[in-house]
Amino acid sequence: MDNADQIYYVEVPRRKVQIIDRLVELSKNSGTTIESEKDWEIVEKLFDFFKSEFPEDYQHFLIGIAQMRSNYSYGKAFIKEGSGMMQHQMEIPEKFAELIYAIFPDQKFDRDFVRGLAKTLPILKVASSIWEK
Repeated sequence: MDNADQIYYVEVPRRKVQIIDRLVELSKNSGTTIESEKDWEIVEKLFDFFKSEFPEDYQHFLIGIAQMRSNYSYGKAFIKEGSGMMQHQMEIPEKFAELIYAIFPDQKFDRDFVRGLAKTLPILKVASSIWEK
C-alpha cells in the first residue's frame, strides 16, 4: 500500500468539531459564493473561528495591520505605482481566506467582495476609507 492511501486519525477537541459542524450547518443552503446577508453572517462567524482557533496568526495579523496603518497614517493608503496610484485596501489573513474558500469555494476576491468584507469586518481595512470609482 502506498503512503498516499493510508488513513491517519487526528484527535480533535469536541468544541472545535462542534463549531465546524455549526458552520457547515449554517452554510448548507448557501451557494458557492457570498450572495446574501446570511452568507455575510457566516463570514463573520468564520472570522470568529479564525480568531479563536488560530490565535498566533490573529496576533500576527493585528501587529501587521497596526504597522501598515501607522505607515499610511490610517489615511487613504495610496501608494505611487509607476505613473498611477494603488490603494492598499485590506489585509486578509491567509488562514481566514482559506476558511472562506472552504465554505464558498467559487468566491472571487473582487471589488464587490472587498467592499462587502470591509463593511462586515472593518478590522481588516488598512485604508480608513475604501476608494470607489
